[in-house]
Amino acid sequence: MAQQLEEARAELDRLKQAQQTQPEQMAQQQAPSIGGIQQPNMQEIEQRAIAAIEQRLKEREEAVRQEALQRHMQDVADSFFSKMERGKEMYQDFEDITASFDPAAFPSLVYLANEVDNTPAVIYELQKNPSKLTHLAFLVERSPNMARREIAKLSESIKANQQALQEERHTSEPLSRLKPSTTVGADNGQPKTVRDFKNASWLKV
Repeated sequence: MAQQLEEARAELDRLKQAQQTQPEQMAQQQAPSIGGIQQPNMQEIEQRAIAAIEQRLKEREEAVRQEALQRHMQDVADSFFSKMERGKEMYQDFEDITASFDPAAFPSLVYLANEVDNTPAVIYELQKNPSKLTHLAFLVERSPNMARREIAKLSESIKANQQALQEERHTSEPLSRLKPSTTVGADNGQPKTVRDFKNASWLKV
């Protein structure tokens, strides 16, 4: 038993020694020396060069992607602020209501709100109803698609309400334009005489 243990230890030492000397032997075979000077390993140099080129390509692709993303976000920002300027013509108190709205605090919400065609009305409505703003700000981070649908619904609801209000005003306008008749000879509650009829312009030829 003791002899077997000693043989096992010897075999382990031999394996360890082989493990240490094997890399040196492979390097010598792959990179022969000339005049005692170790020659460079061309395969290793080639692999390093390829790895460096691949890394530069990845960095370049990432830079291009970031540049395109920055341009896109700038276009969204320009579009958003342009739309918001038109909001001043839609609501008299638009600036007062939306003055405290900070787009930088809700970038994802601004991005989705800019997709609808009545962006100022949507932001105006959200500012007037902080609970809606809080709900959508939370939802847009958890589920952008659900938030997009909610904003689209809000947009359509605002349009429907504005259309109904416009139709109501259009219907009431003709009634407000009616005025009492001032035609000569109109009944003013007083008895008419023969002279009144003679002086009536509609009786003169």
